[in-house]
Amino acid sequence: MGSLPTVRSRTSGEGDLYTAQIDHSIVGGRGNINSVQIINNGNRPPGIDGFQVLYENISRDAMHNSGEVSDQPKCHPGTREAIMKYLLQWASDLKSFCPIEWMHGPAGAGKSTILRTLAELLYQRGLLLGSFFFFRASENRNRSTYIISTLAYQLAIQIPEAKPHIARAIEQNPNIFNLSLRDQALALIVSPLVSVFYDPSFDSRRYPRVLVIDGLDECNNTAKQCQVLDLLLFIIRSVPFSLSVIIASRPEHHIRRAFDFGDLNRFSSRVRLDSSYKPDDDIGGYLRASFGAERRARPHDFPACGVWPSKEIIDDLVAKASGQFIYASTVIKFVGSPAHCPTERLDIVMGAIRAGSQRPFEQLDLLYGVIFEGIHADSLDGALRVLGLLLVPNLELPSKSVRGLSNTRSPNYIEHFLGLRHGDVRRFFYGMESLLTIGSDDENVQFFHASLSDYLFDSSRSGRFWIDCGGVYNDVLKICLSRLQSWPSLAYVIVEYSNIFFSMTKPDEELESLLEDVDFKSIFVDFTFEQDSRLDLKGWIGLLHWEGLVREGYAALCVCPAILHMALAVLPPENFRKKLGQFQPVIEPMLYSLLESMVWKTSSSGDALDVYQFPAGERQFRYTRSVGLSDVPDSAPFRWYLEYLLGDTDSFSFRDQARFADIASHLLRNLSIMRHDFVNRHQLALDAEPGLDLTFVASVIRFLLSKSYFHSELLRQCELHYQDYKANIAHQRLSTPNAQAMNGMLSAMEAYISVRLLVYFTSTEFRK
Repeated sequence: MGSLPTVRSRTSGEGDLYTAQIDHSIVGGRGNINSVQIINNGNRPPGIDGFQVLYENISRDAMHNSGEVSDQPKCHPGTREAIMKYLLQWASDLKSFCPIEWMHGPAGAGKSTILRTLAELLYQRGLLLGSFFFFRASENRNRSTYIISTLAYQLAIQIPEAKPHIARAIEQNPNIFNLSLRDQALALIVSPLVSVFYDPSFDSRRYPRVLVIDGLDECNNTAKQCQVLDLLLFIIRSVPFSLSVIIASRPEHHIRRAFDFGDLNRFSSRVRLDSSYKPDDDIGGYLRASFGAERRARPHDFPACGVWPSKEIIDDLVAKASGQFIYASTVIKFVGSPAHCPTERLDIVMGAIRAGSQRPFEQLDLLYGVIFEGIHADSLDGALRVLGLLLVPNLELPSKSVRGLSNTRSPNYIEHFLGLRHGDVRRFFYGMESLLTIGSDDENVQFFHASLSDYLFDSSRSGRFWIDCGGVYNDVLKICLSRLQSWPSLAYVIVEYSNIFFSMTKPDEELESLLEDVDFKSIFVDFTFEQDSRLDLKGWIGLLHWEGLVREGYAALCVCPAILHMALAVLPPENFRKKLGQFQPVIEPMLYSLLESMVWKTSSSGDALDVYQFPAGERQFRYTRSVGLSDVPDSAPFRWYLEYLLGDTDSFSFRDQARFADIASHLLRNLSIMRHDFVNRHQLALDAEPGLDLTFVASVIRFLLSKSYFHSELLRQCELHYQDYKANIAHQRLSTPNAQAMNGMLSAMEAYISVRLLVYFTSTEFRK
């Protein structure tokens, strides 16, 4: 290990009053020997006051009791009690196995508030040796330049015996503050503490031993942040009695790595600000107490009776805070503005009133902005693209059974879906550890802030970091269309979110090209399992049940009409007609079963099965295109497609015109059977039956009757059920839309009976 450190002695008044080598541990009894050489030659340039020079080279605003730090909020009474109890117990334990405690947590978790409170309590109990509170926006607090001098100044105050040694080191070398931080630490902290320790009159147990370092990640150079950690470890291992340091920071990648390896790992423990310390309870208590204080201070601004705010609002705010106190404190500051009505300001926070020019989350937005400013320019676009995919509302991507792709929010899955290189997600998110956490490559990314999406999707708040929801949906739609053949389950995404895609995406040449390239026949056949043109829908659905693929089969059934719906909005009319023509021969063999499923949705097992309905979108979309359709209903893809198909004879007609009558007869027969069976069993009105859309069914039958030629079976069905339906309507209290629809259908049946009979009786076939 080399020679032991030596101490040079001088006569009284010239230097230190002891001789010989230090041949024992000087690391506080932790079993290590460190190399420390204390050299004081006693040469003092005339007229220099070392302590005054030290005072001129410290960051006076970085100490816990400076005006800049002490004026900032402390922990609200009754909150953070569990974490405070733990930290105070750790600080009071002189035999702590781990002298370095790293407290980390997301941005806005309240780390600085906790350490300000802790430093004050330690000071009151005589345990605080020194503190340094980094702060990004302060010139003297955002650099490591002053940390050693500031700690040395506080050491001189708290341990008066060390003051002359510190002053003498500065007097001997006035240039000391231009030396490396390690040399400064040796001369101004380690050597003075070693000197006083070997003074027989010195009792280290009477003096404070805890250093508090807050906001390490706010030091403006990542290399300097790691250097500070090395310095603190060096100090702790070099002094001959126990010192402890608590360090608070965000869990930035380089800081986490420093604690993961080497001596720092051996000498440290960690405390994470997570749900184990019940932050939701603390935030709820803080909000209730703060709102209560506001109401007591301004009684005339509140209603005379009633609870304000309600428990539901408190619960919503707690949920939005996600355990981060900065959200709650920002809300309280905004609502408590003396120049505004607090109830109205809270309504703005909750979204009940438009904010206008007011910025209810300004403090939170500044925090987010600082974090995103720290992302490398080459990674920013990629980071925002991935964040958009992870945070955009109303989007669920299909998992894959391939190993590593079962979690749809994992780095592996995201890289696979977006076509990125392995490791890109971690690279993009470097520096964002205070907002999210990434485990293994096949584990989902976890976010610390529920309010992050509000910030990113609001351009007035996020500015150049704004993520356009429409751009995200556009990106997803293009990926789904381009990879539909190789990844068939993406059909579900197109179907499930087609209304959102309609409203949010912006047509461009790439989207037009992808829509024109879709091969309907290959998509549909891939899912039918057998290329039988006579495939029956009920049998096919039963097969899907058997195979456990109902969701995938449903998507296959609907994806082609969904794509057609998009094509109607995006493609020129002539190109849309071309796509429509490509789909007709694919779906026409199944029209009987499809139309029946719209009247009564059943599976082969008899259970109700919705084969065409999917969640309605947020808006009703209307297109006026010269393709024979002026109003596109906000409904399921197949329902839209069939309404369009049956209602626009310019673009479609059956190859066999008699099929209009066939389908009408088929629907009337099955509708009657199902209606009588249901009413007899349940004694319910026709329109109370779940799954039966009378308005739509009546409109389809009315249309089919108007297009049907004479058909003996259809005529028989109309004659058979006309009086039955008429009597049924008279005795049941149908809703107005259903009553109108059924009356319209009855009129169509009456017209068909009279007109078609007349046509038949005058026809050549009748005369024969």
